[in-house]
This record gives sequence, structure tokens and C-alpha cells, in this order.
Amino acid sequence: MKHKYIILTFLSILVLSANFVSVKAAELEDLPDAGLTPQSSYYFLDRFGDWVKLNIFTFNAVRKAEVRAGIAEERLAELNEVSEKTPEQTDIIEKLEEKIQEIVEKVNNETESLDGKNKDISRLMEILNSFSLKRHEVLERAMEKASDEAKDKIEKALENVYEQAEKRREILLKQKEKGFISEEKARLIIENNLTKLKEQLERRKERIEEIEDEALKERLENIIEKKLEALENEILELESNDNLKEVRENIREIKKEAIKSILQTRQELRLHSTTTEEVLEEIHEDRLDLKARVLEIIKEVEEKISAIEEKINQLKADGVSVPASVDSLLTNGKKHLENGKAALGEEKIGRAFGQAMAALKNVRNAQNILERVLKGYKELPEKILGLKEDLAEIKGKIESLGQAIPEEIKRLFREAEEEINKVESLLSESDFREAWRHFEIAKKIIKKLEHFLDRLEEGEELIEETIERQREILKDRLERVKDILRFKRLDEREELIEKMPEPIRPKQGEGIICAQVLTPARNIKTKECRVFKNSCLAEGWQRDLDCREKENNELKTRLDSPGSETTTDSLRNFKGEEDTPRDEMTTKTIDLTAKQWEFSPNPIKVKKGTKVILNIKSIDVNHGFSLPEFNVSIDLKPGKTEKAEFLASKSGRFPFKCSVFCGAGHQTMTGALIIED
Repeated sequence: MKHKYIILTFLSILVLSANFVSVKAAELEDLPDAGLTPQSSYYFLDRFGDWVKLNIFTFNAVRKAEVRAGIAEERLAELNEVSEKTPEQTDIIEKLEEKIQEIVEKVNNETESLDGKNKDISRLMEILNSFSLKRHEVLERAMEKASDEAKDKIEKALENVYEQAEKRREILLKQKEKGFISEEKARLIIENNLTKLKEQLERRKERIEEIEDEALKERLENIIEKKLEALENEILELESNDNLKEVRENIREIKKEAIKSILQTRQELRLHSTTTEEVLEEIHEDRLDLKARVLEIIKEVEEKISAIEEKINQLKADGVSVPASVDSLLTNGKKHLENGKAALGEEKIGRAFGQAMAALKNVRNAQNILERVLKGYKELPEKILGLKEDLAEIKGKIESLGQAIPEEIKRLFREAEEEINKVESLLSESDFREAWRHFEIAKKIIKKLEHFLDRLEEGEELIEETIERQREILKDRLERVKDILRFKRLDEREELIEKMPEPIRPKQGEGIICAQVLTPARNIKTKECRVFKNSCLAEGWQRDLDCREKENNELKTRLDSPGSETTTDSLRNFKGEEDTPRDEMTTKTIDLTAKQWEFSPNPIKVKKGTKVILNIKSIDVNHGFSLPEFNVSIDLKPGKTEKAEFLASKSGRFPFKCSVFCGAGHQTMTGALIIED
């Protein structure tokens, strides 16, 4: 009876665990539902269910590794859920990532052991390959919302993902050589890797353009560089492995698209890697001479190793500590170099190429770290003093503005102070690599602060100037109107209007109101007299009081004749060119495009007196359009067209610019409106 009770209790727990599984789909494609997360008081049931699956219902070693990989994916779904909904719970996020890493390391050990025993682990390799790509995406998303401390751990986790990918690729090739993975299966796995990594790379590249946080942007650029290397490694392995010739031919176009994406990204983000780019271009154009390229790379690696060792000795002689990562990278580089030479001697050109490229990557990374250390040691102390002086000047400006300072500027100022403090702390620890990175972040923030403050001061001056000018115009206009009202005779009023100074005097084409009174006028060329029905005259006519008496006599003669119209009818039916008070106002419509980082067309030219209609469209990210002289200010959303209308009432050159407060490049978006007489 007791045994039955225990079994029933056990089954109840499993059912209860299943009932608490969330039905909400995870945001990542193909990622399982998160179900219960560590935030739930019933989470222990989920973990208990995992233990049961692994230890009670699974006996086969290969199947056990597959189940463990599935559990890692469930933890990944939980990490994604928590980081998206409650990113502030960094302790939970860190524990989940630690647990994932622990499971993955166990699976990797099992994978190596099973492959060594010549077991078929082809399905497990597919599961791990898919999991690795999903883990990339989840960690990169989590990076954007995590705290600084959590960001450091996520960055290290991503480095582990890339390292594990190389080991997994080696086992995949061994499984293919043993016949466990077919040519078609290998093609699908490699094709999926290239496609997914390329898509992730392009999404990261687009996202980095939208981010304003300089520290986060720096981290994401590092992630992009790692992803570039991962994608490059996939391509180089494919190209250099003699066992993948058929796969190479079958995915030629996909490979070329991936290479194109790599080269474009390196160009746009200025993440240049000369030798790698040259090799990829040769692969893309089907003109790679592997043996010749291997010899060139080996020579380049040997020269770099010699230069690095010389710099290390120089730094140590000066009492500067060299990061352990430099020694590690240098050791790995030498190992790959020897393997490459050995493969070349055996005429295994594909393997020689792969080993030579691996040596080059390790040595180049060591060189980059060392250059930062040298630069930091020689230049940083003086440069940080300059930054502190700039920040002190900014502080003075902020204090002079008082309460009017926006919160965004206060936030940036605090960030700049924090980054400078980090630089000084890292310098004291001789960590020049990290010190230099934080110095660059601080410099970008200070540059952005200076730009914001300049814009703020310009805006205040412009507002004050505009208000004062409008006040003077209104005051003067009011006095003129009062003067006009004192005169009863039309001719006296119009003489006063003619004397009104700019911009008080009404201009043709500026929406003026024409008094509905008979106005005698003479044609300048023909000397003909006419009476217009309002005070606005057509072009080529000028007011002439002598014409009034002549027109009155002619009108009286017509009215006295039999069958003539009454005066009212005559005026009502008065038609013709003289009824035109002024020239029709010209309207010009201009389609203006905003894109990174320019307006097109630029400059814009119109005639004075033209009604201007601007149809402005942003084709990439959020922009703004500001034309202060004509009080035009518009926010531009991607893909949407906004309209601005104004009258080109004065001649000259008037600047316009993007009004987005961001250091990404918006401040360089400027242009000019040229209004010609």
C-alpha cells in the first residue's frame, strides 16, 4: 500500500509540473517554451522532471547526451524569458548562464568520449549545432539589457560559445570521415551555419546603428568582430578541407553571399583584417591558389611572432606587465604554425592552409592586444588629463545653465565621470588594454556632451533672437496701422503704406489683404488709364490719381447714355485682366530624402516669393529636420513621409540640419536652402 502511495505521489508531481508549463511561445524561433522559470516557487518541479528524464528513463549513453543537450536548450529558453521580461534580475540571469555552461561542458566531454569510441553521434551534432546558434542570439539580446557586471559575464560566455564551435566542427568532420554523417547531412549542417551566422551578423549590424549608449556599442562591436571570425572560420574550413569538396560545390552561392556580407561589414564598421579579406575575395572570385597563399601566410606569421616577442621583452624591461592572453595566443599561434608547416611538407595543402590561417588569427590577436598595451603605456596618462580638463569645462557650462539643463545631459555627464574613473583604476593595475577601451568610450561621451551643449546654447540664442525680432516687428506694425487709421483719404493711406519699411510693408505673394476700393492706375508702357476694383495692382500698372477724373468722366458718359447699366451692375460685371490683383504665387514641391548621414538633394534652390512644399522621407533610421529661419521642425520616422510648407519670403542662404540628439552621425547631416531674388 505504501509503495502504491509513493507511485501515485510521484505521478501527481509530474502532472503538476506539466500543468505549470507556460503556453506562451518564446521570442526566438525554434526555441522551446520557457515553462517555469527560477522566479516561480514551483521551479523545483521542473528541475526534478529533468533529473527523472536523465537518470530514470534514459540508459543509452548517446541518448543521455542528447537529453542533456535538450535540457540545456530548456535552460536557454528560461534565460531568454527572464532577460527579456526582467533584465534587472541579474543574479537569476547569471545563475542560468552558469548552469547552461556547466551542462554544455558535460555534453562536450561526452561527445568527445563517444566519438573516440566510434559511436554514431550525428543526431547529437545536429542538436548541438542548432543549440549553439540559438545561444548566440539569446546572449547577444541579453547583453543589451543587462547591467555592466552581467555584461562582462555574458561577453565571456559568448567567447566560450565560439571556442566550443571550433571543437565541435572538428568532431563533425571526424564523424563524416567515419561515415556516420552523410554528404547531404554535412551539407545541410554547414549550409545552416553559414545562413544563420550571416543573418545574425546583419541583424547585429543594423542594431548597432540604433544604439546611443557608447559603452554598449563598444561591446556589440566586439561581438560583431567575433561573429565575423566565426563565419570566416566556417568558410575557411569549408574551403581548405579536402573531405568537403562536394559540399563546397553544392553551396557555392550561399558561400559567396556569406563572403559578401563579411566584406561589407568589415568595410562599414572599419574592422579590417587585410589577409583574411584578401583570401575571402580570392575565394569569392574562384581564384584562390592555396599553396601559394599558405607560403605567404607562413612567412607573415613568422615575421609577426618575431616582432611580438621583441615588444614583449621591451615592455618587461620597462616594468610593464603583459596580459597572460598574449602569451597564450602566441603559444597557440606557434603550435598552428608548426602543424601548418608539417601538413605542407606532406602535400596536405588544405590542412596546411587551415593551420596557417589559425596561426595568423592567434598571432594577429596577440599583436592587437600588445599594441593597445604599448599605446596605453605611452599615451594614456597624458590623454586622460586632457579628458578631465574637457569634463571640467563641460561642468562649468552645465552649472551656468542651472535648472534648464536636460536630464539626458546630466546622465551623460555622470557616465563620462564613471568611465574616466575606470580608466584611472585600470591604469593603476597596468591593464592598458581595458583602460584604452574605456578611454575611447569616455571620449565619445564627452564629444556627444559638447555637441549637445552647443546645440542647446544655439537653440536658446535663436529663440531669444526670434522673440525679440518678432516683438519689434509687431510693435512697429501696430504703430503704422494706427497712423494709417488716422487718414481718411485713400491716397494718403496708400502713400503711407508705400513708406512702410521691410518686413512691415505687405509684399506681393505674401498673403496680403487688398482693400476693396476703386483704384485709378496708369499702364507704365501704354499710358492707358484703368480703374481697378481693389488696392492691389496688376504687374505693369502704377497708381495715378489723374486717371481717376478721366475714368469718372467716361463712366458718367456711359451711365447717361440710354440702356446703360447702373453703377453697381457695371462694377459687378467688371471683368478682364485688370481684375487680377497680383501675379499668381509660384509653388514649388521638393522631395527631400534623409539617410545616413546626408540629405538629398542638397542644396535646395528656390526663388524669392515661392511657396515651398517639402516632402521629407527617412529611408533608414529616425532622423529630424530643422530649418530654424522658417520655424520648421519635424521628426522623421523610417519609411514615412512628412510635409513642411513655408513661404520663401527673404533671399539668402539658410542652413538646415538633422535635429536628432545623437552622436552616431546625425550632427553631420546638414544642408542649405538658397533663396534667390
